[in-house]
Amino acid sequence: MNSAGENNLPLQVFFWLLVVLVLSLALSQIRHRRKIARQIEAGIACARDIVNATPEGVVTSDRAGKISRFNQAAESIFGYEADNIVGKDVMLLLAEESHEVYRQIISKAGSDRSGSSFELMACKCDGTRFPVALTVHHIRENGKDAVLGMFRDISARRLAEVNSRRSRQFMEFLLQSSSVVFYTCNMKHGTTISYVSPNVETLLGYKPETIIGTAAFWRRYVHPEECQHVQANWMPGQNGRLEEFEYRLKTADGSYRWIADGRIVVNDENGEPNLLIGCWADIQKRKEMQLDLELQQERLRISSKCAKLAIWDWTIKTGTITWSGHIQENSGLKEKGEMSFDEFIAMAHPEDEDSLQSAFKNSLVQDEPLDIECRAVWPDKSIHWIHMTGELVNDESGCPVRMVGALDDITVQKKLRVASPAGVQVA
Repeated sequence: MNSAGENNLPLQVFFWLLVVLVLSLALSQIRHRRKIARQIEAGIACARDIVNATPEGVVTSDRAGKISRFNQAAESIFGYEADNIVGKDVMLLLAEESHEVYRQIISKAGSDRSGSSFELMACKCDGTRFPVALTVHHIRENGKDAVLGMFRDISARRLAEVNSRRSRQFMEFLLQSSSVVFYTCNMKHGTTISYVSPNVETLLGYKPETIIGTAAFWRRYVHPEECQHVQANWMPGQNGRLEEFEYRLKTADGSYRWIADGRIVVNDENGEPNLLIGCWADIQKRKEMQLDLELQQERLRISSKCAKLAIWDWTIKTGTITWSGHIQENSGLKEKGEMSFDEFIAMAHPEDEDSLQSAFKNSLVQDEPLDIECRAVWPDKSIHWIHMTGELVNDESGCPVRMVGALDDITVQKKLRVASPAGVQVA
């Protein structure tokens, strides 16, 4: 009996060792599965955190359109809470005109449509419509086909595009309707014009494409009398500093037109001249008016010299009056110089000041020549009769900027008129 028990002892030991080994393996498997489960849970949590952290709204739905997942960004974009929207139709997120487009998107179950992006009109929970960019991915969820949509609100981009388009249209309108012609030169390519606005054809008669890319433009088109000056001053100075000068450019019909050229240079990141931006303004009329004025002043100077008149020049903006010609003989002033308009009016006799001021005012308002006779008190307190005439000088817009005229002492003529018998006319 004991002998049989002793013989079974090794077998029993082996059995229990086998039991222990099986239990150890089972426990190890359990621990391994728990570890895997924890890793899966951690991965799912991490994936959930990633999905919630993404700025795009992630919405998962089945093939019937029932929403199964709705991340935090989607809550922010659409205004729904996940608990209130999960299980409902994804069409609630889209404007009515986008429903059919979305149906066509999800009907393409093939992988060729996975990752495709579309722009649709979406709808917030309060009914506000807004544009979105939708990227679609076809996935498997719980063993079934599903659609993962990533929504991005593009309202700001659309607004920027609209503003950019409006700004571009506005700039095109300005360039086409403005009388100022804009141009640019790439400083790395010398004086070659790289851009010129379309209205150059109105100013000079050339189509833009005939000017763009033209080598040595200024040497070929500037009037010979100004060419050397322009070439000597072509390169602008400091970065961002506006420089201006005037010269004549040859037009398409062979004539020359005065223009004012204003330009600045923009440096690159290394401080080297990179881009020249300039503009041409038509000053032909101003130059013609300036020339006419110079001729008139020359004629007036010659006439005043012959007639022994005092010449006065009133700058309206500053109120300054300058004198030339025979000043002392006609005003009692001893030398050429300047005086204010008030000092000029104060030369009149107190009883004639109002009428002199009214004459100037009427001339300005009515745009008529000045012509008045009044008494003046000379520096030596003597009273003289004077005859004043004047002509307005207007700027390009027609506004008066100066008045130039003559003053003549007519005291002797006045006395002769008073002393002459009735019927006798004194010159």
